[in-house]
Amino acid sequence: MKVKIIVDSSTSLTQEQANSLGWGFIPILVQVNEKTYEVGVDFNLEFHKKVWDNNRREKLKTSASLPGRVQEEVNKYINDFDKIVIYPLSRELSSQCHMIKMMYADNDKVFVVESRKVSYLMTLDLFRFENLMNERVKFEEACKVFDEPTDKVLLIPEFNDALVAGGRLTKAAAAVAKLFKIVPVIKLENGFLDKESLSRVFPKTIVKKAKELFENSKHKNDPNYEFVLVDALNNNVETYIKQIKEILPIDKIRYIKMGSDITIHTGIGAISLSYIKVEESIRDRMDKFSKIV
Repeated sequence: MKVKIIVDSSTSLTQEQANSLGWGFIPILVQVNEKTYEVGVDFNLEFHKKVWDNNRREKLKTSASLPGRVQEEVNKYINDFDKIVIYPLSRELSSQCHMIKMMYADNDKVFVVESRKVSYLMTLDLFRFENLMNERVKFEEACKVFDEPTDKVLLIPEFNDALVAGGRLTKAAAAVAKLFKIVPVIKLENGFLDKESLSRVFPKTIVKKAKELFENSKHKNDPNYEFVLVDALNNNVETYIKQIKEILPIDKIRYIKMGSDITIHTGIGAISLSYIKVEESIRDRMDKFSKIV
């Protein structure tokens, strides 16, 4: 069976990176100063940092991909493949998944993943799916990989400006948080981004949460597991990586640049942490958009 994978920009991949993996690409939209950009095409993390440096509380508004853009991408492949697999942003975070499912509800050739994940968690799923298809596992069985739960993932904003700009935090609450150096710690769970806890002082929080993730894991001695740090161009990320290596019995961390779909909501400087399964059979493909440090 010939299968074509199409992802959206919530994978944290650019269009170029997705295409290098043999995947199609659908960009989510972001509006900046009344101008609309395509994430992963003409809006990336570096461009976002320029906007951020100019005004941290610039209101950036994301929206689902244009239906015509989705249809255009699918039509490129629909006649040459037996199945099209589209993996969109978590259904709990956007209307993107529902919209695309409705568009292709009557098309048996198009399978839209009922997504509950975001960023590199999606690419991990897809690499495992590709492995299963290469092993000639039945399509329906291979698709069960998308329903498998993931290990704990934490997201820690360094600043609250993006949360205020997006209406997720009031200016008064942000002022109190800044005064007392309170740091919100967010977790990804069942497709939702929800509050994990509140901490104090960003640098201490990064090291503390890294230690907790590792010590609470049941897979400390499993060679298939890696510590993953996702970075939104934090100025001190190299220091944090060094500190994590000093307190944990690990000498390698997988470093990934955070997708601008996420940084729009969390701000530049945010860091995500996880201790997660990255088996040997998919690491070469992971290396195309991440690196071991």
